[in-house]
Amino acid sequence: MLEKLRNIIFRILGVRANPQPDAPDAYVRNYEDVTGENITATIANKLGMLTFADSFMETDARDGQRGELIRDALKKLWDAGPEIVAQAFGKGGKVLVPSVHDGHIDIQPVSQNRMIVKRMDGQRIMEASLLLDTCVIETEGYWLIAHYSVDASGTQAIRYRACTQGGAEVPLGTVPKWRSIQPDINITGTDRVLLGFLRCPRDNRRDRQIHGVPITYGAEQDIAELVEHIAIYRREFKLSRMMLGLDASLWRDWGRGKLDADGVTIADIKRTVQDGESPFIPVESMVIDGKTPWQQYAPNIRIEAMEARYNSLLRRVEKACGLSQGILTDRQQVNYANRDEVRAAQYD
Repeated sequence: MLEKLRNIIFRILGVRANPQPDAPDAYVRNYEDVTGENITATIANKLGMLTFADSFMETDARDGQRGELIRDALKKLWDAGPEIVAQAFGKGGKVLVPSVHDGHIDIQPVSQNRMIVKRMDGQRIMEASLLLDTCVIETEGYWLIAHYSVDASGTQAIRYRACTQGGAEVPLGTVPKWRSIQPDINITGTDRVLLGFLRCPRDNRRDRQIHGVPITYGAEQDIAELVEHIAIYRREFKLSRMMLGLDASLWRDWGRGKLDADGVTIADIKRTVQDGESPFIPVESMVIDGKTPWQQYAPNIRIEAMEARYNSLLRRVEKACGLSQGILTDRQQVNYANRDEVRAAQYD
């Protein structure tokens, strides 16, 4: 995404930025994956909720239309706060982009893999480009590109352009919801780009990295082991389901190795019985001499061992991510011995 965006921005706006890493794209894809166990998303959502649980917001603005406009914009941002903060933790960072539409202010959250930073002054971003929005009309996809730059006099130039996904520039009015956007805006009296950037505080272990890393960065091996154990735990329950062994002589066409006209063999039944709803499986047993034709298979699940390792792996992930107990594990009652332990717990 970042490298493609860099090339399109150069083609449309003439802005040349340094080659962009592909790591932020991987962070976003991993966080948005809903096909399996997503430990990063679980942690990020819990942290997002905890961040706003005891938080509040006050707006110091005079009464009147200006104050009402500010309060209305920030209230909508505050309502979406837990989700935005969770994505900043899970994806490494989130960009907040204010814009004016039809007389009201919208603050749009954008994933960090849609932002290219060209120039900085210390910790302040002075020039950046973003993919603000996407839209599909019929079969054609369109991108809304914005470029922000601040010059030495404090004047900020914002340029909006629309293009196809292939990089061909089109008028802003091609997409109806972008029709009211002014292509070029100049704002004086600024000392940084008019964007907000929520960056996950996780250490990326490298110097001069603008984009953030997710909260689980560096704990990939522990998470992989946890996900593997969850799969084993799930299969443990599945394999411990009760099965009833029915004497093979009671199955039709046993001697020819076939059960019925469908061509299902005894070996097929043994392989699939635990994946279906039928608990029956053919076994070799004697019906005569008072012996029963039934055999029961119902092993005890190793739940204590499974739970112990599961909770141990959860705690390892918490420690690797710098989290206190209660994010993944059950919160424990702890009697702190001294003020240093209390302070450490508060920081976690």
